[in-house]
Amino acid sequence: MGFNLGLSQTWIFFVKALRIKNHESHLPTLPETWVTLAKPGAKRPGEGNGGKVEGAAKKVKVVTNLDVDAGLKRRFKELGNKNINICLKVGQDTGVTLNLPKIGGKEACLNWLATGFCKENCKRADTHKHAAAAVITKTHELFDQCGVPRLE
Repeated sequence: MGFNLGLSQTWIFFVKALRIKNHESHLPTLPETWVTLAKPGAKRPGEGNGGKVEGAAKKVKVVTNLDVDAGLKRRFKELGNKNINICLKVGQDTGVTLNLPKIGGKEACLNWLATGFCKENCKRADTHKHAAAAVITKTHELFDQCGVPRLE
């Protein structure tokens, strides 16, 4: 009595037997530290997200103020600080109470007003709007309080 299997069925049978044989007796057991358990279908770190490790900070979009006041931008640029908070600290260190400009009743984003750029996720992003003349004047006054020289 012999097996009457077709060639493809015989091949499948042989491959399955070979896999079982290799798995059970010929392949070494991997150390536990090499084996990671994951849910079926779970992505490995860096897989499917452009090679970035999960939990890494996403790149934040920069938004541009196309209506930035040229005078404010020039004053801040001439100061040489890259961070508006440095400017504010100078004013605070002199003991002056700083009066921040407001847009819509909220403290305005000074990066938006003075540099023309800010981040999309800024905590004052809702003030990334057109600044009225009064807001520009108030920002110039703030710069005066912080010791930012006026440009002629």
